[in-house]
Amino acid sequence: MLAQEKDDDNVVIPIPEYTPTGNEPKVTVIDFTNESFFESDVLGRAATTMFQSALVESKRFILIDRTMLAAKIDEMKYSYDQLTNEELLEVCRGLGVRYIISGSVTEFGIKKTGTTVKTKITDSNYGVGGGLTMEMGKGTARVAIDIKFTDVPTKEVPLTTSTVGIAMSKNSVFGLEMLLPIPGVKTAIEFGQGVQGFDNTLAGRGIRNASRQLINKVIESNLYKW
Repeated sequence: MLAQEKDDDNVVIPIPEYTPTGNEPKVTVIDFTNESFFESDVLGRAATTMFQSALVESKRFILIDRTMLAAKIDEMKYSYDQLTNEELLEVCRGLGVRYIISGSVTEFGIKKTGTTVKTKITDSNYGVGGGLTMEMGKGTARVAIDIKFTDVPTKEVPLTTSTVGIAMSKNSVFGLEMLLPIPGVKTAIEFGQGVQGFDNTLAGRGIRNASRQLINKVIESNLYKW
């Protein structure tokens, strides 16, 4: 029998309200790379997707997505996989894109700490008993993302910025176990350390928080006069 209780830090970082005017700049987002010591192709893709979601939610940009970009590349007879910087700029000019956004996950880590206490008590005469397990722990995800805006008409880089997204999760697990009769087993108490059962979206929430913070930094930078 198992009972589990979670206390997650699910605070969503707000993005300031904005009413579109129709003059918002067009942007396209190049897939983010993973430059952290954590080797995973998923990090860059996840950061790209969540940043795009925050960008669209801000309503301050018109997103030219991968499908639209690929269609224009085909139209101009370029190779998507071998696209040069000059060709990318030409494609973006053809789509009316003002800024190309690129970025990298530069740091990533999850720290888990906690304690597990297990008790097992067995009656040596009858060989029956039970056990109780209690686990309490905490997980913290830390994600750093750096982004760069390239101005398509001028080829200049008017803005670079970075941020660190933090997400935390607390977990408590209680388990009850019935022991089978084993002749001669004496009463015993066991203590151990460890953490189990953490929310598997912890890393994702760290990336999402970092993405929303980046959008807020872009808004505060006065990159564009909205």
